[in-house]
Amino acid sequence: MWTEAVSADLSDADWVERASTELLRLDPSLNGPEVHGLALILCARARWRAMGPEQAARKALDEPEAVDGV
Repeated sequence: MWTEAVSADLSDADWVERASTELLRLDPSLNGPEVHGLALILCARARWRAMGPEQAARKALDEPEAVDGV
């Protein structure tokens, strides 16, 4: 498993890839385009991007209403 790295040290592409991987691991019923789209949305928002990608993925699935609220 990935170590929670400081998010700023990751490129956007790496952050999205790791968040996508975690989203699929946590909810295999999601499909690739859904996961990638959600990871891109999270990455584009400073509050979410400041988190590690795995942490952001877990929070997005645990609290989906938080995603809409930035």
